Amino acid sequence: MRTAGYLSATDTFRLLEAGLTVYIVSAPPATRALPLEGAWVDGDGTLHTDCSAVVLNPNTAREIGRAYRQQCFLRLTPCADGEFELYLLRDTELNRQVALKYGGGYTADGEHLFVAVNAKKSVFLKDYVDWLTCDVEFVPVK
Repeated sequence: MRTAGYLSATDTFRLLEAGLTVYIVSAPPATRALPLEGAWVDGDGTLHTDCSAVVLNPNTAREIGRAYRQQCFLRLTPCADGEFELYLLRDTELNRQVALKYGGGYTADGEHLFVAVNAKKSVFLKDYVDWLTCDVEFVPVK
């Protein structure tokens, strides 16, 4: 059961489908401060995990980023000619591994996860729940 007031992976996907921009913020996993799970692989191939949340206001994203000393947060903007394809998948261990390998990371809620994949590379996903195109940008917290 998720806490009221938090957006799930499916909620996030539906907001993007409706044309809204969303922001993904994170905190160190040991804090357990945010309701979602995130994982990503950096340029050196190192796996990082965190807890994360989806918010609709960039100022809220900045405040959370500052509170947890994050360098940036993620902005997802839906658009028909976006450079990325965002997939909503069932949250399984296999889908998490595939998301890390081909998308570089994911955000999960225990039931579903979403992963953004460069549209030029998205040839791997067939068992998705839904997908859309979007732009993805890392925004400095400042």
